[in-house]
Amino acid sequence: MRYLALLLLALALPACSSTPAGTGQIPPSEARTATVNQPPVKDYTLAPGDRIEFRVVGDEEMDTVQQVRADGRITLPMIEDQVVSGLTLQELRMRLQKIYVDEGYLQPTAAKGINLIITESAANKFFVGGQVRKEGVYIYSHPTTVTRSIFEAGGMEITADPTRVILIRQDGSFQVVDVKHILAGNFEDDVQLRPMDTVYVPTSNIGDLNVFVQLYIKNMLPITPGIGVAF
Repeated sequence: MRYLALLLLALALPACSSTPAGTGQIPPSEARTATVNQPPVKDYTLAPGDRIEFRVVGDEEMDTVQQVRADGRITLPMIEDQVVSGLTLQELRMRLQKIYVDEGYLQPTAAKGINLIITESAANKFFVGGQVRKEGVYIYSHPTTVTRSIFEAGGMEITADPTRVILIRQDGSFQVVDVKHILAGNFEDDVQLRPMDTVYVPTSNIGDLNVFVQLYIKNMLPITPGIGVAF
C-alpha cells in the first residue's frame, strides 16, 4: 500500500514542475542524472544464464559457445573452468589471454586473436512498456538512459505523456522523468538505467493511472518489488 501511495503521489506531480524529475524512494545521491557523452556506469557485466561465443582467430577447433552456469563458471578448451560472472567482456578477454599464454597453449600473438561475443543475455535486461511503438524486453548491452530506451522501443505513441515517464527499479523504487524537458535540449538531465529497470510511458489521459495500477497488480509488467523479475 505504501508503494502504491508513493506511486500515486509521483504521478500527481504537475508537468510544469521546476525540476525535470521527481523522485520517489530513490535517494537523491542515486537519482543523479547522466550526461549523454559520459555514461557513469561500467560496461555490461556477465551473469549466470548469459551465453558467450568464444573464438580464436585462426584456430576454429577452439571455437565454442558456453552458457554461464549458476556458479558463474564456463568451460573452455584445455584450461580449467573459469569464473566469469561479474566480469566485463574486456576483463574476461584479458584474463583468458594471460591464462592461455602462461599455460603454454597459445603464443602471445595468437592469444590476441581471442574474441568473445555475448549471444544471449539472461539478467542484463531492461523493459519498456506503455505508450511506445515496441513494448518489450531489451538487452542492457551498454550504458543507456531513459530517453535512449524509449527510442530503442521505437519512440512514443502520439497518445503518450512525455512529462511523466516512470522509471521503476527492481527493488520497487521509482522516479518520474520529464522526457519532454530532456528532448528540449537538456540532455544532461537524462537518467541512467540499470539492468532490470522498467520504463513505463503513460498516456496523456489521467485515467491511464488506473490502467497502470491494474497492469502492475496483475503482474503484466515484468517486475515485482523486492523479489525480482517475473517471467
